[in-house]
Amino acid sequence: MSLTLHVSIPSSTSVNDSSGSYTGFVAQCRYGDDAWTVIHRYSQFYDLKTRMEKEAIQTAAPFPPKKFGSVTGDALEKRRAQLDEYMQELSGSFMPEHLQAVLFEFVELKKNIGKASPAAKGEAAADAASAGGASVEPPSAPAPPSQAQVWDEKFMSEDPLAALMQQASVEEAPKPPPAAERAAKPAKPSADAAAASSQPAAALPSFLSHTQAKSYAHDGEGLRDAIKNRDVQGVKSVLEAEPRLANYKDRQAESMLHLAAIFNHTEIADLLLKAGADPLVKNADGETAIDVAQFSLKKKFQTAAAAK
Repeated sequence: MSLTLHVSIPSSTSVNDSSGSYTGFVAQCRYGDDAWTVIHRYSQFYDLKTRMEKEAIQTAAPFPPKKFGSVTGDALEKRRAQLDEYMQELSGSFMPEHLQAVLFEFVELKKNIGKASPAAKGEAAADAASAGGASVEPPSAPAPPSQAQVWDEKFMSEDPLAALMQQASVEEAPKPPPAAERAAKPAKPSADAAAASSQPAAALPSFLSHTQAKSYAHDGEGLRDAIKNRDVQGVKSVLEAEPRLANYKDRQAESMLHLAAIFNHTEIADLLLKAGADPLVKNADGETAIDVAQFSLKKKFQTAAAAK
């Protein structure tokens, strides 16, 4: 059974460190047998929320808004309660591996896992032994996130599928045997080589496989999901059924062109523009798709806007 991260915010506290005095929010984290706390200020939670929203990770739980000046009393408790609800939902949400790595880094998972007390880890074994049953092997500590999960800022500026496939091929390439071992091994008969070459190639990991067709609801959220999944055929199918959805805005007031720009997906952007998407529509921050697009898409959006 795969382990899941759970994060709650049970309290706030006053912090004095090298950066000054501020109110910190205590994040209670649990991952398998391991439990720990980290303390972050509101601005750090806000940065995490912004990062998630930029890649269309949204929650039903409202995030506490920014306020000028110090937040105390009932306002502080309300902020804590909203952060608690937000983090509980976020930590239980499905997200791509690179964003999961961002969340793991935020809660400092890597340096805290594997620190559960031996007594806690051996509790099941002790209970079984006292009952006269078979001994139970204490669970081992979960492995830390691999380097392949660490977020690379170039991920969104390049073709993510190609980057992941290239990374997978490098990681999975077998190391050549030592020279002495190669010399000792007899060459395989040509018939064996031919048979080996006829074997089917190993299947790609599930997160690299984009060949399985997926259907999406012919509504705004269905289109949004197809764009998030970078599913060109899915986007095309929804737009052919409902072209008006090209100008749909999600709950965060991001248009579909905003999402295409964030994911830097030219083909999806072309489909949206052909269906009538307006590159001058603004999101909640007052930004158009032109503002958030990278260079190649920015020029495409500017050309489309000039033609209107």
